[in-house]
Amino acid sequence: MYLSTDKFGKAFGLVKKDVAGNIEKIDKQYKKDPEKYKFINAIIEEDSGKKDGMTEGCVGVLWLKRGLDFIHAMFRELLADQKNGVTDENFTPTVNRAYESSLKQYHGWMTQKVIGGVLKLVPYRKDFIDTLKVDSSATAEMCLDAAAASLHAAGLRITVSWT
Repeated sequence: MYLSTDKFGKAFGLVKKDVAGNIEKIDKQYKKDPEKYKFINAIIEEDSGKKDGMTEGCVGVLWLKRGLDFIHAMFRELLADQKNGVTDENFTPTVNRAYESSLKQYHGWMTQKVIGGVLKLVPYRKDFIDTLKVDSSATAEMCLDAAAASLHAAGLRITVSWT
């Protein structure tokens, strides 16, 4: 399943920008030595055990992982809502639960307040689900079933250990 975050609404512009910025950081590190960094693990391993901080590339990997965890959590919450019969069109509580279970612990007070404001821009549940449709004949159930299958297949259980 391919997702274009452009269709998700204004609230997700911040997520898209953050993910793109972290990919840029990783790419910048890769371009310093393409042979050395041909696998992303090399970027992480280089910083493992360093006492003087992480390279920009490693910071990019860390925050990219956290951003992907948020997206994964958002879809998990959406699917849990469907399973539990939630029909409220207000999608904000769903996205807020995803934020609280993934990114909030890494954000300072000010960032948390900004995110709280951004969450007010989240589209209605139906509108969000409509963005998942690959063709006009798809139903909401079909979209959510495809999302569930994709989440199961991808797993997005990225583990980064810092020792």
